[in-house]
Amino acid sequence: MASSQKFNIGVVGSKKAPSGAEKLDTSGFFTGYIRVSGGIFVDTAVHDIDLTLSFLREDVVPKELWARGLIAHHHDLADLGDVNNAIGVVKFWNGTITHSYRLRTTVHGYDNCTGIIGSKGKVSVNLVPNRNRVQVVQRDGYCAGCYAELD
Repeated sequence: MASSQKFNIGVVGSKKAPSGAEKLDTSGFFTGYIRVSGGIFVDTAVHDIDLTLSFLREDVVPKELWARGLIAHHHDLADLGDVNNAIGVVKFWNGTITHSYRLRTTVHGYDNCTGIIGSKGKVSVNLVPNRNRVQVVQRDGYCAGCYAELD
């Protein structure tokens, strides 16, 4: 069963609380692309934002948000008002708080994971890349790729 199904049927309980990284690109392509990318969150987090909103489903209107970043490479990003690495925090009107780490500087390549923490447990997607990237954590521990009561 997909992570969104597990989350939406209440496996982890009430909704209480994505992260992504991309390989450092030292090619000339990145320098040109970054000028029109829309900034680190539009460039690297647009699908994570969609995923977050689909998990939350109701009352998904943001109330407040904060973002901070730094330049660890490509120092010409300062001229564009952009960064290599950033964190964003969003508080929604229903009290839910989400956060997203964004990095453009990994040496191992693209890496994207999501975790939802609830009052009864946690659903994690792609913490360690493998065939089935869904894990459920509850009182009895971890379950990867299985959940007998739901199958």
